[in-house]
Amino acid sequence: CAGQLPKGSPPLLLGSQSAGRRAILAATGANFETASPDIDEKALGDRSAGAPPEQLVKLLAEAKADALLAKLGAGARVLLTADQVAVYRGVIREKPRDLAEAREFLASYASAPCDLVGALCLHDPGTGRRVVGVQTAHVHFEPAIANVEVDESMLACAGGLMIEHANVAPHIRHIEGGMDCVLGLSTTLLCELLQQLKASEASCSQYGVVLGQTSLRTWAVVGDCLNEAKPAFQVVKRLEEAGRTVFKVSPYDSTGACFKSMEDLSEKVDAVNLIISPKIGLGVLDSMKKLGIRHVFMQPGADAADVVRRAGELGLVVQRGCVLISDMPTLN
Repeated sequence: CAGQLPKGSPPLLLGSQSAGRRAILAATGANFETASPDIDEKALGDRSAGAPPEQLVKLLAEAKADALLAKLGAGARVLLTADQVAVYRGVIREKPRDLAEAREFLASYASAPCDLVGALCLHDPGTGRRVVGVQTAHVHFEPAIANVEVDESMLACAGGLMIEHANVAPHIRHIEGGMDCVLGLSTTLLCELLQQLKASEASCSQYGVVLGQTSLRTWAVVGDCLNEAKPAFQVVKRLEEAGRTVFKVSPYDSTGACFKSMEDLSEKVDAVNLIISPKIGLGVLDSMKKLGIRHVFMQPGADAADVVRRAGELGLVVQRGCVLISDMPTLN
C-alpha cells in the first residue's frame, strides 16, 4: 500500500507526536487527528542483550493504545499507535545519553548495518478489536558515516539514527524495507492491519467480540480444569480442539498440573475464559488488568453483575455465553 489507504478506511487517531509519522500518514490521504499517549517507555519491557526487539515494540505500541483509551475513552476514531527501536548487532539501542555516545553509535554503523524495528497497533475503541504488526528496516551506510558531525537533534532518536539529517543522509548506501518503515510508520504494514481489522469485524459479528478475534490464540481457562465432572475440563478441551493454546489456572489444584494464579503463568496469554465463582473472578479481573490481558469470556455463573461491572471499569473486552455451545472459528 505505497500511497493511499484502502477505500473505506476508518478515521484514525494517531497516538504520536512524531513529525515523520504525521507526514507519512498525511501523504496516504488518511483522515486523522493526533494525541499524545504520555507513557513512561523506559519502565516497560526488556532491553537486555539478546532480548527480542519485536516483543518490546509490540508491548510499547499496545501500552500507548491503552494509555489513549484510559485518557480519551471510546470514540469514533480507530487508534493508531507505534513504537520503534534501533538494533545493532542484536543489541537494542536507546536514545544516546550525550553527543559522545551519539558519535560512538554513528561510527559503529560503518562496520555493520543498523536495524530499525517498529510496531503498529490499530485499536477500535467501539468493539475492543485490536491488531498489531511488526516492521523492520535495515540501513546500510558508507564507511564515511564514522566521521560525521553530530548535534543535539540526534539525541532524540534511538541509536542516534536521524536518517533524514543532512549530515547522515548522504552516507546511506541503501535501505531495505522502505523509508516510511525507517521513519516509523510502514504504509504497507498499516494497510495489512487495516485489512485485518476489517476482516475481524465480520468474524466478531458472527462469533462475538472475543471468540471472533482470531488473533487471540493463547488462552487461560480459570476454573476446576482437572475435574472431568466439571464444565471447566470440557472448556479446555473445546478451546484446544478449536486450535487455541490453553493454559489451565486453578486455585483448587494441589497436583502442580495447573497454575495456581494468573501471576504464575509462564507466558502472557491473549484471553481468559472465566469459569469460577464470582468472588474469585473479581480477583482474576484485577490480575488481567495488571498483566495487560484485555479479553475475557465469561461462562454462565461466572458472569455475575458485579463481575461484569468490574470488567467494564477496568476497560476489559467482555463476551458472555458458553464456549461449549458457542460457534467459534477454528485456528490452524
